[in-house]
Amino acid sequence: RLYEFSKEDPTRASAIENFVLNVALDAMIKEHQFWMREKSVVLRGKRNQTHTLNVYRALTVTPRPESHHEDTQTARGLPKSRSTPKQQQRRLAKFFMDVATAAESGYDFSSRWFADPADMHSIRTTDLVPVDLNAILYRSELIISELCGQKGVTCREAKFAKLAHQRYLAINELLWSKEKACWGDLDMTSGRVDPKRFYMSDMSPLWHGIAPPNN
Repeated sequence: RLYEFSKEDPTRASAIENFVLNVALDAMIKEHQFWMREKSVVLRGKRNQTHTLNVYRALTVTPRPESHHEDTQTARGLPKSRSTPKQQQRRLAKFFMDVATAAESGYDFSSRWFADPADMHSIRTTDLVPVDLNAILYRSELIISELCGQKGVTCREAKFAKLAHQRYLAINELLWSKEKACWGDLDMTSGRVDPKRFYMSDMSPLWHGIAPPNN
């Protein structure tokens, strides 16, 4: 860690510690508040308890400005169906939101977000709870807790340690697939992780210190 390494240089340690425990920590907490306020979902667990996890969600229902032509052209290939104009409009709006949300994730454009891996028109990014995002936020909560402890703000230290523990349990309960013996994105429409798919993002809990459940 850069922060720990900086302590070995007494000429810089004080300035870096002040930056990390004040400016950087405040920014991390604000970022966490944003994700919890704007991009979180409450899900019911296997024992009827609730879990809060986070999702990518771009708040737009129109083509992306930087890719307006491409998005419009792609949308024209959406399968035709016998539905009302209002239903068609809602479907088109969701398609644009799913496309923008995939771009927001930084994992664009991957079959990871498609119901049919060979068809971008089946994109359903906003229906998924991304495993990598939640693993990153788990690690962030641990870091915030640790830094709050070093700063002496014990109430926040305990709060974020609890949030990290709750997320750890939620990831292993909701984002773990016994069938493929790995984590994955949760499809909120079906309530399950697809056991037949694997992406490198599925390993992200392991990279952030989450051990597989014992089941």
